[in-house]
Amino acid sequence: MNTLRNKSQSGNAILEFAIGWSLMWALFAGIYQYGYTMYVYNALMTSVSNAAQLGSKLDYDTASPNTFTTSVTNMVLYGDTTAGSRNSSGAKIGV
Repeated sequence: MNTLRNKSQSGNAILEFAIGWSLMWALFAGIYQYGYTMYVYNALMTSVSNAAQLGSKLDYDTASPNTFTTSVTNMVLYGDTTAGSRNSSGAKIGV
């Protein structure tokens, strides 16, 4: 009788592990995704805040509004008023 019960329960541990692992994986993936979303949101808000601060300090020339818009846009995208990005040593890359 004992061998009959062992044969009928032989796949239970693997099944329980598969279900438990998939639930834990989904939980950890959700926590990671939430944290990454908060990181991206914070980076975006910081960039926009810095650009708004720059926009309030720059002179707006009605004859050439494109330079103002370009400077503010570059501040959001690159963290500087000129286009391009910086590498880890702080040297400018691109134009």
